[in-house]
Amino acid sequence: MKVTRWKKTKGEPNLDVIRSLVADEGLRCYTWSDAPGKFYPEHTHNEDEMRWIVQGSLVVGINGKEIKLQAGDRIELPAGTAHWAQVSEDGPIIYLCATREN
Repeated sequence: MKVTRWKKTKGEPNLDVIRSLVADEGLRCYTWSDAPGKFYPEHTHNEDEMRWIVQGSLVVGINGKEIKLQAGDRIELPAGTAHWAQVSEDGPIIYLCATREN
């Protein structure tokens, strides 16, 4: 697992800026959104997973540890990593989901 926090020197995170950063890394992505409070119970993915928060906040649980992600933050999880996630009650979340091009 790897978490990258947004650097204030990049300005405010927004969909266009983050899409451009994802494209520069050769990733394919799609935009996803969830309502406040949405909960995903513990699960895994068959491929490496990357989520880049555009708006809102999310808590991700891995191995008994909770990580809060806010706008601009990014999390990378290797395939098979068991994790859960919950969107903040403060508002909806928008994020980019990305994987490496094959």
